[in-house]
This record gives sequence, structure tokens and C-alpha cells, in this order.
Amino acid sequence: MLRLAKWLVGYVTFTFQGGFGEGFLNACRQHRLAISNIQYRGGTLYADCPAVMYRLLRPLARQNGGRLHLVRRWGLPFKLQPLKGRWGLLVGLVVCAALTGYLSGFIWHIEVTGTASLPAEEVQSFLAQNGFHEGVHWRAAEVNYYESLLMASFDECAWVHINRDGTNALVEIGESVAKPPMHTNTAPANLKAAKSGTVVQVTVLSGWQAVREGEGVVKGDLLVSGVYESEAAEENLFAHADGEVLADVEEPFSLTVSRTQQAQVPQPAQEYRSLLFFGLKLPLYFGTPTTNDATVTEDYRYVTLNGQRLPIGTEIMTVTPYTVEERTLSDSELEALAAATAEAEIAAQYRDAEVLSRQLETVLRADNATVSGTLLCRESIGETVPLSRQEEAASP
Repeated sequence: MLRLAKWLVGYVTFTFQGGFGEGFLNACRQHRLAISNIQYRGGTLYADCPAVMYRLLRPLARQNGGRLHLVRRWGLPFKLQPLKGRWGLLVGLVVCAALTGYLSGFIWHIEVTGTASLPAEEVQSFLAQNGFHEGVHWRAAEVNYYESLLMASFDECAWVHINRDGTNALVEIGESVAKPPMHTNTAPANLKAAKSGTVVQVTVLSGWQAVREGEGVVKGDLLVSGVYESEAAEENLFAHADGEVLADVEEPFSLTVSRTQQAQVPQPAQEYRSLLFFGLKLPLYFGTPTTNDATVTEDYRYVTLNGQRLPIGTEIMTVTPYTVEERTLSDSELEALAAATAEAEIAAQYRDAEVLSRQLETVLRADNATVSGTLLCRESIGETVPLSRQEEAASP
């Protein structure tokens, strides 16, 4: 702290030679002239003093038969000395310092951490829509409100903390652990096979198991019973049968792809640039870009300082118009398109199952191609079927 104060005031280092050094030091104390860092090196006295005080030391040095020699000048006044007479530069320096201090009170960058299932971009977009974005002053940002708003709006958030790190806002999120589904239905029911297949695994949550691993079942067979014939009780026991039965099932598959396809033919692209400054977007172009029948990509480039992103940069929006043309695919193109489309359809249709094998055949025709065959899938085949009153009454 003392060194900083000396730098702001401006200090000089000098030597005293050819006289009575102790007398010079005593005279400085009598006149209350602050000198510091006093050293004797090779018979020469070295010391520091404020720059404005140096001229007052010369008469005292002569009185004690010595002379002063200036060794070094250091501090802010000497740094600003080259600007003497250049008031514009000095004013600019002061304005720049004041502007930097003012802008440091704004949020320059928002960083979201701790998310896994919840996308960080979604959190940033949600905060921006509700007024918490780059360019907002920290005094206007009600941190507690936005923490509560995130927790109330996203079930994934167990806790939220928004901390200030200089000009950055760090949004720290702790995600909650999803609770297992609670089954509150207690009405008597059976778990029956929704499809035919070979059972590979049975997990019973409630009820009484009716099939074993390796058994073949057909649609409608009983998998887990909701009725138990008790020898100890006078009446049968009833339950809401629940669980999971995995089985290997043969699924039919068929898909047709037309040989005539529409393709987008790109035209010369155009770039539109905008200046980004503390949350403001200032277009550097005239008019409104036409985005109909065009693909649009956006590239953001920000200024960085010491590895930190500043809220100043450019947005480059690239608009690529296209025309739609019809073309007839060759046999190889049609076959490749049919295979890719079939894979995408299988992945979407059986996303909750494991596809073990495929027995598919592609047939090319003049105007289309057909992919057909069977899939061997391992999937859950159980479905809950409530017991009717007649079934309950007929139970022995």
C-alpha cells in the first residue's frame, strides 16, 4: 500500500556526497522533510524523498558542505510528464479510466455450469427472455429473484447460485435426481403379453409371476397374475400386477422410397454483419435480409482480453438462398437412400427396444424402392389389463 502511495505521489532517489552526512540527515529531521530508504554505499549516502520536496533539500546539503545528485525519478507524475501541454490526451486518459470503471459495473458474460441433462444454452436463453443478459447493470440484476425463477421453472434444478466474478456472471446449477415413478393404482389387474415372442427376463414389482425365462408366449398370454389362490385364506388375494417382461420379438418392417426426389440447389451466399456491444445488436447493413427459401447460419466472434470474453464483438449471419429441383436417382443412389431412410425409421420406431438382428431385402423398381423383411427386437411386451368383475367372481 505504501509503495502504491509513493508511486501516485512521485518519488526520486538521490545521493549526498562531499559533506557531513549525519548533519544533513539531522537538518532534514529538524525541517520535517521526509526522506526514506537511507543507505550508505561506498561512502555515499543514498535516500528517497517525494519529488516536490527535492528542491528543499539542496540548501540543507550546501549548509553541510555537500551536494545532491539525482539518480532516479519514478511514479505517476513522471509517467504523465510527456503529456504536458497535450490536454486532449490527458482528458482522454481520464475519460477512459472513468468509462472503464463505469462499464465494469455491467454484466459482460454469463457462464452456466453444473448442467448435464439441462442444456446451458436453454438456461441462458430463458434468463435473457426474463431480463438477465449481457449488458445489464449488476445493480439492476435481482440475483435472488432469478435464482428462484430458475428453480421454479426447471424441475431439473435442485439449487441455483448466481455469483459475480468481476464482470462475469457465473450461474451454478445443481441438478436434482429424478424420482422413480410411483404406482398408485391398486385396482386388480393382470399383466399380459401385447406381442408374441420368447421371454428373456421377468421383473415382478407386484403380483405373481406366470412365465419363466426361455418360454414362448403369444399375444394375450398371462405374464404376471393379479390373482393368487391362497390356501391359508378363505378368499383369493388380488393385486395390481406390475413389472417388466423382456422378450425377443420378430417385428415386420416395410418402407418405400420414391425414385424422384427434391433437392436443394444452393445459390451464392451473402453475409450480413452486426456489431454486438453490451447486449445491443447494431446492424452494419441496410434493409432486411431475405430468409425465405434459404439456409441461415450465425457466427459470433467476441473480443477477448487475458482469456476472458468481452461483451463486444460481431455477428456474421450467412444467408444461402436455394432453389428446389426434382431429380431422378440412379439405382445406386436410390439403394443408398433407401438404406439410410430405413435405418432412420428403425431407430425412431424402435428407440425403446434393442434391435438384435435384421433380415431386410431391398427391391428396386422403375419409380421406387422397397425395403422389407423382419427385425428381431428385444423389448418390453407387458401391458396392464384390468380384471373384469366376471373374472374376479369366477376366480376359484
